[in-house]
Amino acid sequence: MILESIFYFVIVIGVLVFVHELGHFLAAKSFGMRVDVFSLGMGPRAIGFTHGETDYRISWFPLGGYVKIAGMIDESLDTEFVNQPAEPWEYRSKPRWQRMVVISAGVIMNLFIAGVIFSYLNLSNGKMLVPFSQSKPLIIEENSLAWETGLRTGDFLLKINDQPVAYWNDLASLEEISKSNLSFTIRREGKELILPAPDNFQSNLGKKSFGILMTREPVIGSVQPGSAAEEAGLQAGDRITSIGGTPVLYFEDIPAYLEKFKPETLALTLDRNGLPLSLTLTPKGNKLGITNKETSVVYVEYGFFEGIGHGFAQTVTGIGAMINSFVRIFQGKEDAAQAIGGPIKIVQLSGQMGSMGLDTLLNFIAMLSLSLALLNILPIPALDGGHLLILAIETLTRRDLPNKIKIGIQQVGFALLISLMLFTVYNDITNIFF
Repeated sequence: MILESIFYFVIVIGVLVFVHELGHFLAAKSFGMRVDVFSLGMGPRAIGFTHGETDYRISWFPLGGYVKIAGMIDESLDTEFVNQPAEPWEYRSKPRWQRMVVISAGVIMNLFIAGVIFSYLNLSNGKMLVPFSQSKPLIIEENSLAWETGLRTGDFLLKINDQPVAYWNDLASLEEISKSNLSFTIRREGKELILPAPDNFQSNLGKKSFGILMTREPVIGSVQPGSAAEEAGLQAGDRITSIGGTPVLYFEDIPAYLEKFKPETLALTLDRNGLPLSLTLTPKGNKLGITNKETSVVYVEYGFFEGIGHGFAQTVTGIGAMINSFVRIFQGKEDAAQAIGGPIKIVQLSGQMGSMGLDTLLNFIAMLSLSLALLNILPIPALDGGHLLILAIETLTRRDLPNKIKIGIQQVGFALLISLMLFTVYNDITNIFF
């Protein structure tokens, strides 16, 4: 299991780092800048080859990567060139707008590859929509997020953020909603109520049960040969209306009723082709031997341009949700220790996603690519956002910052990155193992 997780982790990180650094590389080359090193991983060179002016390498430390562009003060802290005259192929010799494009290209590539993956998944799989009935009362799990919001069993869910709920998919995509004021409109005892979600609702999605249980009609889909149901004469299409005299509203109720009554002979009432029917049966091992009729679904197939449009729309929605999460962390509405994951968490999730199939793994890579893009664009020294901030200051002042200041900024940034890495590793160990 550990080796499998590491295997998928190497694939995930390798793809993300390669795409990000390829953006910087292609942009630099397009403007005539010399690229000295293209590295996957950090630290000393492990293996690689040299082609033209560039050393393509894999380095020993498997987190991150970098493109070393001639004439640029970056995280490598290689500053031997600063006392030499600027050469025309160097980063420092190019117009600031070109340097901005080169710095931004990694983030742009991460956003682009996420859109490409989402588009591919849309085109290959389409979208399966499970209809949601606003006329069916909800079943709410106690102490869940829905329970903490105020929803209760028997309520009717009408809207989420003023948008009518038409499909169960609308509930599954709550984590993608970027609005900070999430609310649910319900009908309770004939009156409409608006229930605002608590501040920690979105940060707890995926960590705690949402709590609105998907219910199914108590209609038999198939009867297992040799089962108690077959011996009693139950048939596919029968609707179970009561067990032991207690009405059955949902298929999910049946196991609890069997556990509750536990008689040798069980009285059932059915609806068969619109006619009532009563019979008795003796459960075998507390089981009836029936399966539920499959829930009706709606399959949506996307045309080429429609699938791509939806794919890149998912990218925008996803990055919006992540920005909202960052804002909530800075506002103190989300616990940073719970919201931020590090390399150990990514290793764990990579193994889980990889074991669930290619589509799940690709979706994970796309979401992680959005996270990488957002992280890199933050105005922190040594990150792409820090370089952009320096370029913006130089553009406004119409002069370059002294090299000593740039070197100092990079040193501080590198120390911050090491501190952040140590924090995320400690945070992972605390959250996963304790």
